[in-house]
Amino acid sequence: MRLWLLDADVIIKLLELDVFDRLTSRHELYVASTVIDEVKYYRRNGQKIRVDFRQTTIMSGRISETTATVQEMQDVLHRLPPLRRQTLHAGEIESLAILVKREELAPLHL
Repeated sequence: MRLWLLDADVIIKLLELDVFDRLTSRHELYVASTVIDEVKYYRRNGQKIRVDFRQTTIMSGRISETTATVQEMQDVLHRLPPLRRQTLHAGEIESLAILVKREELAPLHL
């Protein structure tokens, strides 16, 4: 199954729960460049564990990195209500821009 991880917090939580490796072995995962760069560490058993997420997942081919241009991200922001624009982080905005651009990655095709 093709899965899209929209936010670094989701990846960090999957790492904390020690289920990320299982997920990558069973599914085709896509992550935006900005989200990849946001994953720096996770916590397990009260300890902070540093992670080179790009090296361990992208360079090894375990997940696919996708990108959006600045213009594509601005287009997404202009579609959102003003209050929503302030609540989204860069990784989430880039993820939405990619989903708009690449319909085959979207979970539903309408």
